[in-house]
Amino acid sequence: MLRGRRMPQVAVPTALAADTGTMVEPSLSISVDGQVAALELPSGLHLVDGALQELLAKHRIVHGLQAPAEAAAARTALMHRRLVVAQGDPPRPGRDGWVEPLVREPEAVYAAGTVDLRDLHHFREVAAGTPLLRLHSPEEGTPGRTVQGDAVPARPGRSADLSPCFGQGCARAEGDDHLVVAAIDGLYQRFTRGGRPFVQVSARVEIPGDVDMTIGHIDTRFPILVQGDIRVGFLVKTVADLEVLGSVEDARCSARGDIHIHGGLLPGRQRIKAHGDVQVRHVQNREIKARHVIIEHGCLASVIRATGSVSAREIIGGEVHAAAGVICDLLGDPTGTATLVQVGVDPYEESLFAWATARLPDLAWQRDDLRQRGHLLAYRVHTLLSAGEDHHSEDAALRALVAEAAKLHAEEERCQAIIAQHPLRLHKAQDLERHATVMVRRYVLPGTVIAIGSARLQIKERMDRVTFRWHEGAVIPV
Repeated sequence: MLRGRRMPQVAVPTALAADTGTMVEPSLSISVDGQVAALELPSGLHLVDGALQELLAKHRIVHGLQAPAEAAAARTALMHRRLVVAQGDPPRPGRDGWVEPLVREPEAVYAAGTVDLRDLHHFREVAAGTPLLRLHSPEEGTPGRTVQGDAVPARPGRSADLSPCFGQGCARAEGDDHLVVAAIDGLYQRFTRGGRPFVQVSARVEIPGDVDMTIGHIDTRFPILVQGDIRVGFLVKTVADLEVLGSVEDARCSARGDIHIHGGLLPGRQRIKAHGDVQVRHVQNREIKARHVIIEHGCLASVIRATGSVSAREIIGGEVHAAAGVICDLLGDPTGTATLVQVGVDPYEESLFAWATARLPDLAWQRDDLRQRGHLLAYRVHTLLSAGEDHHSEDAALRALVAEAAKLHAEEERCQAIIAQHPLRLHKAQDLERHATVMVRRYVLPGTVIAIGSARLQIKERMDRVTFRWHEGAVIPV
């Protein structure tokens, strides 16, 4: 029954017996939509046998009869009653057409009862021809019936439109207008627009705002453009170029191409690494590794490592290691905090040599530990064999131990090769120290250390417009 609607009442002369023996006329009504037939019984009255059937026949009510109502009508009650004697079947509208995304969304990876929501991003690399969306046709509804047995047609489902659901890099499949596929190799991105799914495939990842919880980590082989900031704690990684129109908080960025940050690098522990060049507006208390590093304004208390050159307006505190040279306007910290500038040495070679030298003793200890564990396992396998007992679990542990030993041996060989090749690489790098320079276009402050190759010079007083070069094993100002 539709609430708020009044039902038309029809008075039918039928025997209605009261305890007093008085005969009154019952009232039966049918809802406007024909779905409910209701009987009104005044207080103290009930229907005599056959009276309800007479009423139903009079009104042609044949569908959805309610047996409990018939039994209730035969009993006398002390209050006015409204009994539903028949209930129709309302029509069920058909399901509207819908668009189904076919690229599976990332699943949460749980560890110790937690999940990192930053991994739940909406970016996937897809190949041309990958199915992206499927349009499903609308479905017919289920007709209903009124209490008088009349059929009630159902509203059919409405058609859906696939056109607003896909953008660049997508196309309808050949021979199937209900299927959308990737037209190019690229980055699949899925959003929601106007309540509909929207997908696109682009040759570059384009983030319209910040890299935050709505985007998640990004790891791709395609170029990346971030129109906002990269928020703290996120990872942005690409084998191509990365461009950020905003700033980078304490987030990790890595690119095999170039990195261009139009804003600044804010303080943090995460490093910025590029196989190509890094260009940034300003840097504070961060680590950068790249080929060439271009800092438009200041570099404050940061660690810069470059296989090429480093240029900045100001280098205040921290360390700058650049194989080819350094150019800046101001060098040093007015507060006297040490500032180190090292040129003429490949910083990666030095760090790799330092890592290998420190790693070898630890690997030797692990090798001895593996040898002892192997002896114990071999002895246990021999004991079990002699006793005729099962030794499959020990065999599996022994195989895992052998694999671990092989991996350890390979790492030892790598460290030994790095150490053995270090003198040769240093000899090849001698040309670097002969040609590398540190050019200060305004002034350098006391407390600064200039190192070219293995030679070092401690600056004890302010020097204006000076270039430092290597000459016969010493650093000289020119």
